[in-house]
Amino acid sequence: PIIHLKLHPGSTEEVELRVQNKDEAELNLNIKTYPLAMDESGNAMVGEDQRFSCSAWLEPARNSVSILPDSTAFVAVKIKVPFNVSGGRYGVVMFETSRKMQGEKEILLTGRMGTILMIELYGRKQFDSRIMNFSIAGNSNPVDFSVTIRNNGNIHITAKGSILISGEDGRIVDRINLNTGTGTILPENSRIFSAIWQNERKIIPGAYRAKVRIIIPGIGRVLESEKVFYINK
Repeated sequence: PIIHLKLHPGSTEEVELRVQNKDEAELNLNIKTYPLAMDESGNAMVGEDQRFSCSAWLEPARNSVSILPDSTAFVAVKIKVPFNVSGGRYGVVMFETSRKMQGEKEILLTGRMGTILMIELYGRKQFDSRIMNFSIAGNSNPVDFSVTIRNNGNIHITAKGSILISGEDGRIVDRINLNTGTGTILPENSRIFSAIWQNERKIIPGAYRAKVRIIIPGIGRVLESEKVFYINK
């Protein structure tokens, strides 16, 4: 479902996609390419923005395919990288189908499945990531944390992180990991990561300091932010 490639500007590459039909009927698929987008929760989707898209570089060997029941088809996709490009480019090869269900009223069922291509280009890269917001909700057990990370660079990053919680005396009370999933943030996009502190033994009334620490692997960058919060009686 995801193909990572590292390519030179001006180069040509070919990948082969494998599609299985596990249905009892023949499967007829149209093949299209789209830009890749991602929402703040990290869900991948078809996008429209062309700035960091590689959809125009993708040339499937055919624009449709028919697959017999319990069979497999292979579709070659050529990738033609232009000159004078840098950073990262992202796209989706989408297989789309539709089928009419006969009955008192006809119903058209549609389905889509795709392969994501994430291309890293050799050459100049711009890394610019920062914490845009760190919020805390709740003054009793549990406590909810939310961290918004913005990627202003020209290539995707992968973020991982945790929150260190200390008491009024400065001693560490607990550490919780952020729920980052894959942690992928596309260029000029934001992601919201969350965490829940839920510990009846450790969450007692008083003042606390939460320090979020985000690690960006591969570029040696660490983002940090702190906030004081209170647990009521």
